[in-house]
Amino acid sequence: RFDSLSNKVTDNSQEVRGRMIGYLSGKSRVDRKKWKLTPSYRQDLIRFAIDGNRQTFWDSKTAYYLPQELVVDTGEIKKISLVELDSYNNEDQNLVGYEMSLSDDGKSWKSVFYSKVHPPDSRGFNRLYFTPQNARFVRIEQLGTHKFASWVINELNVYESSE
Repeated sequence: RFDSLSNKVTDNSQEVRGRMIGYLSGKSRVDRKKWKLTPSYRQDLIRFAIDGNRQTFWDSKTAYYLPQELVVDTGEIKKISLVELDSYNNEDQNLVGYEMSLSDDGKSWKSVFYSKVHPPDSRGFNRLYFTPQNARFVRIEQLGTHKFASWVINELNVYESSE
């Protein structure tokens, strides 16, 4: 991976392999009933990101060129392999990227996914695959350059690997 700002090349072969492993692994959605979500902005409306209704959504109301994160406490350790963000029909999410980290304790984090630009598919889904790993906490950091659009999540899902 080449970063034009720092003029550095990084070997991300392991991460790309991990994305393939995560993609090919059997998965099931983690039950959201025990989750605690902590966003950088707008804690009051974060419940809409996991209410099961694509018509409702959480909106950070903060332009996504500013650093933002969302921490998901799943309530127990799971072998996580995929995080799915649904921005439904919000076309302003096309310039976003993500860095994702996992943790057992919410203090020590391991980066498992990085993409400076990772737009959603035509249906609004953004699937972040990685090597299945045991973790209780997921930290999603949104990267982006849009000076006006805010981070929007209609639905958020975490999947555990069955392998």
